[in-house]
Amino acid sequence: MTDEPLPPVTLRISVRPQCWGAEAVIAVHVVNTSEVPLDIRMTTDYGSHKLTGTAPGAAGYHGFTSGAGAVDAEAVTCA
Repeated sequence: MTDEPLPPVTLRISVRPQCWGAEAVIAVHVVNTSEVPLDIRMTTDYGSHKLTGTAPGAAGYHGFTSGAGAVDAEAVTCA
């Protein structure tokens, strides 16, 4: 075991509402801007989605379907 500090974990996150047909969707795009591979979990009121082993510079996308024609302002957690 070493006492070296871990590299910082950084993400670039974009969230926007979209319409897929008549259904409102929360679209989440995440880029791993860290120097190491990451497991990333995106969570909304409409569910969660996990990206496993996301390489540095790699991106992931998920559309969370709401089941409704509109959504309120939405908070998304990426960890």
